[in-house]
Amino acid sequence: MEVPEKEAIMVPRRVWSRRSPIGLGFVLLALLGFMLVHSGARSVPNAPTQRQLRFAGPPRVSPDYDFNLGGICAAGAAPIQAWNGHGWIFVPNEASYGVTVVDIATRQPVAFVPMDDAPHHSHAFPGKRWIYITPRYSGYLFAIDTQRPFVTKKIEFPGVERGGPLHLSFSPDGTYAFVTLNLAEHVAVIDVDKAELVTLIRVGKRPRDVGVTPDGRKVFVSLQAEPYIAVFDVGTWRVRTLGRTVTEYKLPGSGSGLDVSWDGKLVAVNNTIDNEVVFFDTQTETVVARVGKLPPVTVNSVFLGKTPYYAAISWGGGGITIVDTRDFQTVKFVRTGNTPNAALYGPDGFIWVTHHNELYIALLDPRSFEVVRKIDVGAGTHLVTFSPNGRLAVVDHPMGRSISFIDVETYEVVDQVYVGAGPDAPVLKVDVPLRTLRTWQARAGQARSALSKAVVLVHPEPRTEREKVFLGACSICHDMPRVAVLDRLFLSPDRAVRAEQWTSIVRRMVFHGAPLMPEQEKLVVDYLTDREYEGFVDRVKTRLQEEMRHKVRRLGLSFWGPDPRRPEIAP
Repeated sequence: MEVPEKEAIMVPRRVWSRRSPIGLGFVLLALLGFMLVHSGARSVPNAPTQRQLRFAGPPRVSPDYDFNLGGICAAGAAPIQAWNGHGWIFVPNEASYGVTVVDIATRQPVAFVPMDDAPHHSHAFPGKRWIYITPRYSGYLFAIDTQRPFVTKKIEFPGVERGGPLHLSFSPDGTYAFVTLNLAEHVAVIDVDKAELVTLIRVGKRPRDVGVTPDGRKVFVSLQAEPYIAVFDVGTWRVRTLGRTVTEYKLPGSGSGLDVSWDGKLVAVNNTIDNEVVFFDTQTETVVARVGKLPPVTVNSVFLGKTPYYAAISWGGGGITIVDTRDFQTVKFVRTGNTPNAALYGPDGFIWVTHHNELYIALLDPRSFEVVRKIDVGAGTHLVTFSPNGRLAVVDHPMGRSISFIDVETYEVVDQVYVGAGPDAPVLKVDVPLRTLRTWQARAGQARSALSKAVVLVHPEPRTEREKVFLGACSICHDMPRVAVLDRLFLSPDRAVRAEQWTSIVRRMVFHGAPLMPEQEKLVVDYLTDREYEGFVDRVKTRLQEEMRHKVRRLGLSFWGPDPRRPEIAP
C-alpha cells in the first residue's frame, strides 16, 4: 500500500518526547541552523566566497612598477600594499549617463549613480572620501561621496560658460586635484578633501593632459590647440608657456598627450600633427630632445614605470614607439594591434597595451619589447587599473558594455561584469568599511534594475538614411549631444572647412571602434557638416533618464538625479 505523502515526513513520537535529550538536541540544532541561514540571508545575501576573494593577499609587484600612473592613465591608483580583496570599482558609462559601482568581492553592481551629462573618466586619491568624475561636455566636475554613499555634488566653474572637464591628476600629497577644462582655456584647482573649487588658471586653448612633479611644486599641461605647453607653480599659480612646435595647432585641436617621468626630471608631450615627441627638463623648463618620424596619429603618452623608457602610442600606426630617455634614441616600433590606446608598466613587470579595435590586451617584455602574450578579453579595451597588491587587473570594454577581472598571475579573465553602455576608465576604492560593503551588497537588485533602463535609448525615428547610419554608429559608446557642443564652440562656419574638420573627427571615431564602412563614413560626415542633427540629438535619452524626468515633474521638484536626502541611487 502506498504511503500517503503526509505520513512520509512524519517522525516517530518518541523523538519529540521531552524525555529524549537526543531528540531535543536535534530540535535545537535545526532551529539554530534555520535562524543562522535566514538571518544571514537577510544581512549578507551576496556574501563573498573564498573563490571570489582570490585576489586578496600580500603585494607581488615588480620593483620598476610605479603605482602613481600619469598621463591618460592617471586615475589615482592605490599605493602598493597588502589587500583583503574587498572594495568598490567606479565605472563611468558615457552612453548610459551614469556611474556604476561594482562590489569587487561579489563582482556585482551594487549601485548606479545617474548624471545629467555623460561621464568620461573617474579618479580617486587613496584614503580620500570623494570620487571625481569628469563629464567632458558639461560645465561642472561631478563628485561622489563614499562616506555617505552615494551622495553627489557638482563643482561648477564661475565665469566659464562650459568648462568641459576632461582629464585630472592629483598632487602627490592629495591636497589638490588639477582638472583640464577642455572646452575652455583653464585648469580648475580642486580642494580634494572638501570637493570645492580653489581657483581657475588660464593656460590656453583646449587643455588636455595634466602632469604633476613628484615634489608637488609644478604642474604641466598639454594644449591641443596651442603650439606650446603650460606650466604653473602650485600655491602662487604663476603660469609660463614652453614652446613645443612652430606648427599651427588650430581649433578644434589635435592629440597632444603628456606625461611626467616617475622621478620628476622630464615631461614629454606628443606633437601629433608633427609626428614627434618633445622632451622638456622640468627644472630648467627647456627642450632637451625631439624624437621624430613617429607613426601617424600618435596621441597618448606615458613613461613606462621606473624604467628609463617612454612609450608613444600611435592609433594610426597600430603600435607603440619605445624611446630610451638616457640618450633619446628610438629603440623600436612595436606593432601591437589595431588602434592601441594606452601602454603602462604593470605590477607583473610586463608592459600592458590596450586596444580599441582588438579582442585582446598585448603584453610586452620590457627587455626585448616584443609581444610575448595576448590576453583574450573578447572586446576592445580602453584603460586598465590594478589592485594595490598587484594581483588584480580591471579593464573596461566601451563597446562590450562590461569590465573584465583579470588574474595578473595566471592572466585568466575570471569574470566579466555588465556595467552599462560605453564604460570608461574604472577606478578602485579599496578602503571601504566591511559593514558599508555588506549594506550595499544587499541592494544589487536595485542596481540591476537601474542598469537595465540606463542602456536603452529612447529616441525619435531617424528621419533620413544619413541619420539612421549616424544613430547606429554613434550611440554605441558615446553620448550624441556632444556633436552640437563641438560644432558650436570649435568648428568653422564655412561649410568646406567644417567638412574637413568633421572628416578628421569621424576618422577618430572609426579608430575608436565605430562600425562604419568608408561609404558610411561619408554619409555621417555629410550629415554632421550639414547640421542635420539639429532637432534630433537633443531628444536622445536613456529610458532611465526619461523615468527620472517624469518622476521629478510629478513631484514638482527642480532637479533630477540622486536625492541627497535618500542616497540609495537608482530609480
